[in-house]
Amino acid sequence: MYCNNEPPACRESERGFILVVTLLVVLILVAVGVFALTVSTDDVRISPKLVGERRALSAAESCWHDFTQTFDPDDINTFQMADMTVDATDPKAKCKADAEELLSYPVTVPGMDLSGGVTYRDVLFEITITGIDNLYNARMDFKYGVAYGPVKMTTQY
Repeated sequence: MYCNNEPPACRESERGFILVVTLLVVLILVAVGVFALTVSTDDVRISPKLVGERRALSAAESCWHDFTQTFDPDDINTFQMADMTVDATDPKAKCKADAEELLSYPVTVPGMDLSGGVTYRDVLFEITITGIDNLYNARMDFKYGVAYGPVKMTTQY
């Protein structure tokens, strides 16, 4: 309301306006504060999860390295890596690996055997490696396909 000649009436009608503006400013400041608190709390919750996943990934990589050193495709039944401690200084980081023969298929390898009549095969394995970090309750699972061959196909062991 625009008042030209009646200043007391103008003051009476604008008295509540300051209260409304103040309440709006306080409401906006509270909303900004809640948003900032929520974002910082989420960051604090995500950070340990990332640390745990990195530790589990490191354990899985270590397990893969040990797997490549010890895997014997001719004796897959004896292969087992279960709850293996990755680092002596950190007993909370563990890994496990499992191998399974998926497929065996014959291949022709010219010149591999001069006697003739010998068939060779390639073997495909599925390797499941799991890195576990018990400190942060994190787990990383990986599946790999590993081909091995050519191997003579015989009935002898």
